[in-house]
Amino acid sequence: MTAAITPPLAGSPDQACRLVCDAVSDGDLDAALVHYEADAVIAAERTARGREEIRGLLADAAASRMLFTVAVRRTLLAVDLAMVVGEWTSHGTDPAGKPLTRHGRYSSVVRADAGGHWRIAVESIQRSDGLVT
Repeated sequence: MTAAITPPLAGSPDQACRLVCDAVSDGDLDAALVHYEADAVIAAERTARGREEIRGLLADAAASRMLFTVAVRRTLLAVDLAMVVGEWTSHGTDPAGKPLTRHGRYSSVVRADAGGHWRIAVESIQRSDGLVT
């Protein structure tokens, strides 16, 4: 049995958002959840509170094995609290093998923990209307 690889911790607010996308793209929900506070809240197609509900919210995205990326547009920093806003994109194929691209916007409130690592506390994820193919 091999030991699990410990995911990297975010050294900046925007890195927390990028690391979540990397982990979801890899299908690794445990690695994604490391970057959320224990009582974090995500508002997406439904609201998820706490890591277990967030796991359920992100499960379909992780299972899709689509490539998720974020483009950070702005980071507002106030000591140990930040707001990161930007766009997200996912690329992959639908169940029939047809190329599929989805996109939208996100806003994340990210907080530094006692060790100086950044974790998402509150996040809003919106999907743009329609699919881009």
